[in-house]
Amino acid sequence: PAIALTIVCGGGTPQDVDEILAVLDRHGAKCTFFLSGGWLENHVEAARRIVAAGHEIGSHGYQHIHMPQMNNYRRMRELIVRMNIRCEELLGVRPRLFRAPFSDTNQMITALARAEGMEEIQWNIDSRDWNAAYRELPSEIVRSVTGVKAVSGSIIQFHIDGYNTAQVLDEIIPIYRQCHGYQVVTVGELLELSGWVLPPLPEAAD
Repeated sequence: PAIALTIVCGGGTPQDVDEILAVLDRHGAKCTFFLSGGWLENHVEAARRIVAAGHEIGSHGYQHIHMPQMNNYRRMRELIVRMNIRCEELLGVRPRLFRAPFSDTNQMITALARAEGMEEIQWNIDSRDWNAAYRELPSEIVRSVTGVKAVSGSIIQFHIDGYNTAQVLDEIIPIYRQCHGYQVVTVGELLELSGWVLPPLPEAAD
């Protein structure tokens, strides 16, 4: 039994990163960070700290836009490929997981990601840590992400600049482990546990 924690990096500060990394380190937990291109370009050192801490890097696309509205597969592919290139150049990591900006996707985007050797990853539980209604109610976020929807195989979405995200993670990791009996793993590990095989990487000539 296992669940995967994912953290979208599209805003926030290096301090937000350090607070969340400290919580994850304290619990010995690894998760998957989905980086957007703008965030990576502005926070390279913070991204390198994520990698150095042993967490998994996924792509959130080079620009945080609604990709299906582009209706141009070459431009869509460019946003996926450009982010992969920058991750390799700046972090020494090639993402194998992709989450479309705003989680707004279609079959073409899924196919383009898979053609780059990536699996498109969504989520079944959104923490809604982006919602200002929860600014003073971290306990409500804890309740929502550890409730009946939190079954083995769940993928939970958080945001690096979410309200009380570090505090919520600090509370829920023991709940998942001790109350539910779940391992807390990266998305890649969750796929491996389920027997899922990632798409092959494209040949250099492609």
